[in-house]
Amino acid sequence: MQSAQNSDQSSNSKDDEIIRVSLSRIDLLNDYVGELIVLNSVIQQQSLEFESVPLQVSIRQAVKLAKAIQSLSMGLRMLPVKPLIQKLQRVVRDTANLLNKEVKLNIIGEQMFVDKSVLDNLVDPLIHILRNGVDHGVEMPTERELNGKNKRGQITLSFLNEGNFLVVQIQDDGKGINSEILRTKALEKNIINENQSFTEKQLIHLIFHPGFSTKSETSEVSGRGVGMDVVKTNVENIGGHVEVFSTLGQGSVFRLRIPLSLAVIEGMIVTTEKNRYVIPLSQVHETINLKSQQIFSEQVGIGSCFKLRGNVIPLFSLESTLGNKDTINSSGTALVVKSDEQFMAVSVDEIQRSQQIVIKPFGNGIKPQKGWIGSCVLGDGRPALIVNPAELLSGKINPLNKNNNPGVVA
Repeated sequence: MQSAQNSDQSSNSKDDEIIRVSLSRIDLLNDYVGELIVLNSVIQQQSLEFESVPLQVSIRQAVKLAKAIQSLSMGLRMLPVKPLIQKLQRVVRDTANLLNKEVKLNIIGEQMFVDKSVLDNLVDPLIHILRNGVDHGVEMPTERELNGKNKRGQITLSFLNEGNFLVVQIQDDGKGINSEILRTKALEKNIINENQSFTEKQLIHLIFHPGFSTKSETSEVSGRGVGMDVVKTNVENIGGHVEVFSTLGQGSVFRLRIPLSLAVIEGMIVTTEKNRYVIPLSQVHETINLKSQQIFSEQVGIGSCFKLRGNVIPLFSLESTLGNKDTINSSGTALVVKSDEQFMAVSVDEIQRSQQIVIKPFGNGIKPQKGWIGSCVLGDGRPALIVNPAELLSGKINPLNKNNNPGVVA
């Protein structure tokens, strides 16, 4: 009796054992769980035709259990960020040694777990931002001491959890981004012209313009043909958003906001006269009832607009943006999204509801298309396409062209 009790105690004191499972099997499990969630939604919707209380209770319990299984199965894809951090520390150390600078990388939130697909897509953007932080941001030791700073520069990389989003922030205590230098370089490269006026934030975001660089000489760190536009593109491709804040003489902050998982999103189901679509809720800044708005044409080349709290918002029909013939429904709804660092809107006939969506990637026979994220199956068992409105609207209004710029900057 005593030996059995000791055996139980020793077994309970053991750490959880770890087994190796191939990623393909985990992905297959997630696919099956996604199908289960869809099937539950179909059953839940069809059950509304019946008044059986026990049936409704059983279905609610089944839905709750399916969501718990989904949460558990999605957790199997979650990996710690610590191995990535070790790689980034090496990048900062090697880059600093190459440039004869002293830089320390501080880490906050290294205990975070992130979906493997998100983690894989974060590697290149973070490496590029950190290299640029060491090269462009942190000054040489002698210059830092002359400015009253410690000769060793500090870069802080933090991982934060905000709801269903991972927020990655890279902050340095360097010289900051000089917007006037950016303006001069942009003029030299004919990206902008003398007659245009920009806010400081607009000038700072010029660093994301393709091919833009303030370095005149090519080195192992700078001028390798890869610009900050690649960072912005990579982050937006996984449904994220990147922002830059800078104070001259004090440093810069890059803030990346990315969905925790690329398999499940909160989606807004919208309808047009012809089709039904799903739009990621994370991309919708706000919704506007167009009945209460006066739609007008601001300037030639912009098309329809409306005013929101004193700002002019360009308005496009979702169907026409997708390449279909359609006009704006003045009695419908506008979804305000952020694209090219300014607010724009797409019109739809109706917003049905929002719900959790299991993303199904397009098959191998379908090439990736601009503006499309994937597909899904909704509660009625019918498929719907998932739209990326920010990517669809990108380039519709060129923020660097004053003649076509309504002056709406986030």
